[in-house]
Amino acid sequence: MSKIKKSALIAPALVALGAMVACESDFKPESMVGEQWSNVLSIKNSGEQSLVLIGNGETTTFTLQVLKGGGNKDLAAQGTLRSLTKEELEAAHPGNDYEIINEQYYKLPGEVAVASGETGKLYDIEVKLQLALQQVRSNEERTLVLPLCLESATDSVNSEKNSIIISFVDGNKPRKINSGDFKVIAVDVASNGWVDGKPENLFDGNLTSVWRTILWECVGTRCTGSQGDSKAFWCNREDHTVDDYVFADNFTNYVNGEWVDNQRVELPWTLTVDMNGTYDLTQIATTRMINTQDQGVDLSSYYQRVKDYEYLISLDGNTWAKFAEGTMDVYGETTYKVKPADAGEVHKARYVKLVIKSMHWRQNTEAEMRAIHGGKAYNEYHSATFCADRKQVGMDPEFAQFKKSAAIDLGPVILGEIEIYGRDVIE
Repeated sequence: MSKIKKSALIAPALVALGAMVACESDFKPESMVGEQWSNVLSIKNSGEQSLVLIGNGETTTFTLQVLKGGGNKDLAAQGTLRSLTKEELEAAHPGNDYEIINEQYYKLPGEVAVASGETGKLYDIEVKLQLALQQVRSNEERTLVLPLCLESATDSVNSEKNSIIISFVDGNKPRKINSGDFKVIAVDVASNGWVDGKPENLFDGNLTSVWRTILWECVGTRCTGSQGDSKAFWCNREDHTVDDYVFADNFTNYVNGEWVDNQRVELPWTLTVDMNGTYDLTQIATTRMINTQDQGVDLSSYYQRVKDYEYLISLDGNTWAKFAEGTMDVYGETTYKVKPADAGEVHKARYVKLVIKSMHWRQNTEAEMRAIHGGKAYNEYHSATFCADRKQVGMDPEFAQFKKSAAIDLGPVILGEIEIYGRDVIE
């Protein structure tokens, strides 16, 4: 019999944890006397849980954790574990997409007993692995579950922790890994200090809360000066790098509401996340936020674009290997997906690192810019002073016509979400 680690995944179709299964107990207060009220049973891992079905064994197990509470630990407590019927499950969760596992595919411990002196006990629920997998795969539109209820005719049961819904997941099929336990452990480019701009927002499942890096304002470039305006500078070439710019207020760290560490901006930038579990990764999707409005003006062309990037993976957080790399367009789609070239191999990882290797600068050629502005390039059309003021540039309605990345400042870089896909790994 093979035993697998319980996944932290919560099936998306499952309802909120507060919507517990209602189960009735035969316990009647009037049938109890004295100190027996001290016996209170509960399921520690109650609510919504999941069991990942993976491997070639005949059976696997889910471990139920039963606790005994009350004022007198010397007393024993007994209960019964049973499965809810289809009608009971529908009454508790109307309109659900649940399919109850065939009763012949699992074995319950039945009677639950926590002896005198014990505070809890573990009970294994045995599941026939291959048969359960067949039922999961036979109807992938529904969520295969085992809804259980703990009851007692002699002792009290905590009504808020008396039930559990175990969902069964095909561990051989790649899926989006639940990011609820993910933790950003390192990032070497500061956010801009906005409340909704933290790097943790990349893994919160909410595309409207983004990660914003800080913005470095340029006071000059090493670019060619414009012949039409001696005060203007030309910075519309795609081959620019961060080294072509001279920065003002070049702060790289935001601490307690103050900018500190006045240092030169360097690429690449990295962000490292601990997934709090080991997975065989199959794909990573990165969403870039570019739709931004300010007083009716589209500022999306102002924000810096990630160009070349890669994802590294590691089992220990020290030794890294390339998972996959990609290039984002200046404009176009907002979600970019990368997969390893050797997709048939196992890419085991606990840690994932995003590496931003280069940024897009404005792609318009001088001829294109002159065509937009009646024979003048943009940085001739506006003076160098105007171009160095990001607020003025951003509020210029004609700026949005470029539909290209700004090369006036570096950043801010705005990303919406990182989604990691893979399979569970038996540990």
